[in-house]
Amino acid sequence: MTRRGSGCLCHVLTGRALKYEWEFSALADSSHASGSIRAGIVGLFRWFSSLLKPDSFPAHCQGGIREEHERTVKKPKLRPILTPSPGKRHLERRRRSSCSDTGKVVILNDAQSVDSQVLTRLTGAHRRFAVRNPFRPTAGATPPELIGREGMLDEFEYGLQLGSRAPGLLTIITGARGIGKTALLSAAQDKAREQGWIVISETATPGFVGRIGETMRLHVEELGSGPSGRRITALGVAGFTVTTQLPPERQVDWRRLGGQLLSLLAEKRTGLLFTVDEIHSADRTELSQLAADVQHFIRDGLPIGLIFAGLPAAVSDLLNEGVATFLRRADRIDLHAAALKEVERSFTHTFAQAGIKISDEEIRHAAQATGGYPFLIQLIGYQLWRQAEINDLALEEDNVTQAIRAATRRHETTVIEAALSTTSDKDKDFLHAMAQDEGPVAAGDIGKRLNAKSNVVANYRARLIAAGLIEAPAYGKVDFAIPGLREYLRKIRT
Repeated sequence: MTRRGSGCLCHVLTGRALKYEWEFSALADSSHASGSIRAGIVGLFRWFSSLLKPDSFPAHCQGGIREEHERTVKKPKLRPILTPSPGKRHLERRRRSSCSDTGKVVILNDAQSVDSQVLTRLTGAHRRFAVRNPFRPTAGATPPELIGREGMLDEFEYGLQLGSRAPGLLTIITGARGIGKTALLSAAQDKAREQGWIVISETATPGFVGRIGETMRLHVEELGSGPSGRRITALGVAGFTVTTQLPPERQVDWRRLGGQLLSLLAEKRTGLLFTVDEIHSADRTELSQLAADVQHFIRDGLPIGLIFAGLPAAVSDLLNEGVATFLRRADRIDLHAAALKEVERSFTHTFAQAGIKISDEEIRHAAQATGGYPFLIQLIGYQLWRQAEINDLALEEDNVTQAIRAATRRHETTVIEAALSTTSDKDKDFLHAMAQDEGPVAAGDIGKRLNAKSNVVANYRARLIAAGLIEAPAYGKVDFAIPGLREYLRKIRT
């Protein structure tokens, strides 16, 4: 016996409308269309299905239609998962299936809440969090917290408020590799943008002064009336780049262009910040040119800021060179390892917020493994989070050990081996001689181990300091500047 109303057009239309409303809701929410387009798609089908509710049909059809309506709109059993999408992650509910994960998907809006226990206690081998892994062990990435760096940019931030000739607007950041120079530089850029300043950020690779000049030209054109007679001279299809050339009368020199931009910004009560990273690898002529032009801008009372970041030895060399001597008046921020207590506090707070269980003893173990070194803090934190994802939000001793081991391997390949790749065999002999001691070692002891004269030892010492591999903590002594380098050298020697 057929169900009442199952053969009439009313019944068919109702089932189709409700089915398509569900599917188009999922399609619209999971697509990358704009909010208005998504709302239009969903709204259209909801309106259509609202016209096909049971009470809209003749009495002889209402029973079957109501039955079909209730059967179709009854939500299937759902389980929450977390999947990535461009720009942000969405919380999705996916229909549970005994044979596959091909069920329909409905996206939850950010405003919709889901019980945290439901989000974190998922079945199956792939457990995921409602909170993304906050650690970012990637070169140049800004970490969620600058541990031990509180207050370091206060003078710079105050300088942004004062504008022209404020001492904090001229700053040099120094420190060993991976100590957090780039992260602090990024934080300074964010503060400048918040104050309405234009930021031109460069890495000191060949031609960086010219690139700064071209960026200034673009800002002048944007703020002013634009260039006249611009013509396209080259077009790069693969990289989507366009090269243009201005007529000769518009090809002004770098300093005049900067002065023009700064004057426009001064009228708007804002300013311009240059940031240059990795100055230890820069051409000294370009650095001197940039420093000299910035000095002229400061003399003219223009709102200019300059932040350099690099290895300590390279910065010292720069300050001792002719035209850049005015940089000796710059604020110096010498970065060192963060206090282990601060690392413990940060780990405890971060994991507790996510509901990850870890003992105080294991927190101390993980913090000590970082050595207070910012890049290792991010690496170990990242690996700990991954361990928690597969261990039901709990970090035991084995999980912490595995996380530290994985982070150490990554640190060796990305930092230590990269730093050693440019050293000579004689440089490595010097480093291996250093690795025999547990702490700072006297240069004389290294000479005895290498059977080398003092002037030879001094040359290698200076070269390795300039490379950022070692440092001089006291007169006549040297120590490793990169955490884990001593242990790595011992390991590869055996």
